[in-house]
Amino acid sequence: MIKIWLLVTILSTPSWPSVRTIAEVYFEETTCENRRIIIENEATNMMLNQGYNPVFVDTACVETEMFIPFKA
Repeated sequence: MIKIWLLVTILSTPSWPSVRTIAEVYFEETTCENRRIIIENEATNMMLNQGYNPVFVDTACVETEMFIPFKA
């Protein structure tokens, strides 16, 4: 088993019929946290530039473990 970090981004605005999610996988917490800040800022700016207002963007780095299949 290995530890990984899952970066989950949630985007929502009143003009959309649903909530949109994006997920990315990282092997280090610091890399995930750095990317989380970048994604949150870029997503907010992109949505505002496209005329969506208000915009809700939430991001989180979630720690989890994954099984790596053994190949003999």
